[in-house]
Amino acid sequence: MAFPYQCLTALGSDGILVASRGGGLYTFSADGSLLSSWQHPSTTKSAENGKRGLAEQEDGAAHKTGESGEQTSPPSKRRKTESESGQDAEGKAVASEVTEGTEQAAEAAEPEQDGIEGAKSNGQTKKGKKKAKPTVSRPITQEQPLVVLVRATSDGKHLVAVTGQDKTVWVFEHHDKGQLKELSQRQMPKRPSDIALTPDNTKILVADKFGDVYSIPLVPSPQGSDPLASTPLASRPAPPRKGANALTVHSARNLKALEDQKRQRENGGGDASKKEGPDFEHELLLGHVSMLTSIALASSPGGKPYILTGDRDEHIRVSRGMPQAHVIETYCLGHTSFVNALCLPQPDVLVSGGGDDELYVWDWLAGVSKSKVDLLGPVQGIVEDARKVAVSGIYAHDHDVVMVICERVPAIFIFKLSASRLELVETLTLSGNPLDLTVIPTPDKPARLVVSVDVNQPHAIAKSSLVTFNKNGDSWVPSSDFTPNEVDVAGGLESTRSELDKILYNVENLRKSDNEEGQEGGDAPTEELREAGPVAS
Repeated sequence: MAFPYQCLTALGSDGILVASRGGGLYTFSADGSLLSSWQHPSTTKSAENGKRGLAEQEDGAAHKTGESGEQTSPPSKRRKTESESGQDAEGKAVASEVTEGTEQAAEAAEPEQDGIEGAKSNGQTKKGKKKAKPTVSRPITQEQPLVVLVRATSDGKHLVAVTGQDKTVWVFEHHDKGQLKELSQRQMPKRPSDIALTPDNTKILVADKFGDVYSIPLVPSPQGSDPLASTPLASRPAPPRKGANALTVHSARNLKALEDQKRQRENGGGDASKKEGPDFEHELLLGHVSMLTSIALASSPGGKPYILTGDRDEHIRVSRGMPQAHVIETYCLGHTSFVNALCLPQPDVLVSGGGDDELYVWDWLAGVSKSKVDLLGPVQGIVEDARKVAVSGIYAHDHDVVMVICERVPAIFIFKLSASRLELVETLTLSGNPLDLTVIPTPDKPARLVVSVDVNQPHAIAKSSLVTFNKNGDSWVPSSDFTPNEVDVAGGLESTRSELDKILYNVENLRKSDNEEGQEGGDAPTEELREAGPVAS
């Protein structure tokens, strides 16, 4: 099945669209023409290995058909190259993982070749032996580094992308007419779950699945030129830790374990000070004890910055901005299931959603819920047997329009925001499940809504995985003036239905099982914080 576009964003104010597909990025003009493309290095290497394997296979076939009689020379035997076995001299860990994984799968699916080729070299053949199947494009799997997040700076001069499997943040410089130039790649300690860009376009805030938020510069300083760059953890001595000793341990097994630990410390194996962090400039801002799912930046009426973070444990935390991000201002409490999306259509209004049946509207600075609006009802109008909601995205447009998409629901729900209340005003039915959307500003024309859909669903009828709508007054109407050339982009990007489901649909997996309910306290504030209220400025 064809792999759809996963992430979309507008780049600048000239109507340029950036779309990710598999491990690649593509930029399109206002009429859908392909402007530029970028591929993850491991994707390029995998394609080269595939071409090499096809050439070797054709060479072997030529030996077979070269003579009608007895074969004079054995067919060439395919051998792994160093790059194929993950032993690249440059030590590219990501490329090694992808290459090894695909080769192991191929080796498991194919019969042993050594014995067969040996028999052929002696002039022996086996009746009924199946002919070798032609090489086809290797399917995309979860193990490959796919682009999972894409954000553009407000001035349109830079693009930030995240590949999930290798935990890497990529920064590109945007030249005129959609041309992208790679500036940096930085591997984070844990897999990023969401990112946000500061209003001045100088820093990237990276929220990860371990619960931490890091700040890294948008454009890294030249190595060694910044004295404030983070130093490896090895330069800081590890604090002494209290532990068990011979006076507190009595059983033979525990005494043996204690001796092993002591021996390991003496040999340096248990020295935490030898662990190193990222070797690029970074700063740890804050941490949750639960998986972070979303991050947003806001500011008070007086211009004071704040960081809003949502997690799997139903919490929304409001922290002060840098350099006081460790100070918790307040919480927005009320969700009964995971939080997955945060959106600020207006500076003082937060809209949140996730695993609950409703959307929440907050006065985020006060930590007060202003209203809720039902979402399950509209979802059941599209999917009759729906019993739960999993919000995958919330988007704002023109300060008073909020667009919502839910996992495996082929529709966009459009709400009007007025006096801190949401009212459903329009539902756009789609030909497939929406994966992401963005509003593209077009010069001298109404705004354009572009939606990426999974057209491989049984109910999907559209050929393209990009669907567009143009704004007509207060509503959105389907449009056909944006038609990207799928042939230019597809490039053999295929995947099985089961792999697509694992890659594209993982929001519902955030929902806790019955066994998990009540076992994870997360970041719930203490009674002292509840009584004290927000921290004084």
